[in-house]
Amino acid sequence: MDGKLRSPGSFGTHRCCAKESRRLLDDPALAAKEGPLATTDQEGALSVRLDRACALEGTLTFQGEGRIAGRFTGKIISQGSLWLEQGAVVKAEIQVATVVVLGEVEGNIKATASVELKPGARVRGDIETPVLVIERGAVLEGKCHMELGKK
Repeated sequence: MDGKLRSPGSFGTHRCCAKESRRLLDDPALAAKEGPLATTDQEGALSVRLDRACALEGTLTFQGEGRIAGRFTGKIISQGSLWLEQGAVVKAEIQVATVVVLGEVEGNIKATASVELKPGARVRGDIETPVLVIERGAVLEGKCHMELGKK
């Protein structure tokens, strides 16, 4: 494995994730039924899903929606949205449009649209985004820079 996952269609790089992701891609009705870790994008195809049992290191790039419930170390890049589920442990530099955090992040987050820290979220790093929502019970240990648009 070269340490990189690219989506769509590159689920063969990590066995524990690949089997579950392929199963959900093949059956969108099953993906919808299984709940928040099995959501699909507008076309009914899952972009990226890293299960609780998975640990991956490298660079993760994707389009659409990505969901991480396991462990990831490295860099995450997307023009879409990223959900870091409860129990997720991410040590990465994150560059996405939107990120919703319920788990743990160690690293800086740069989001072009918004960042949401839900109850139980823990972020150790700086955040740069035009919109930041920190709900009661979430923790941010770092600095925040908010700028609506550069002139």
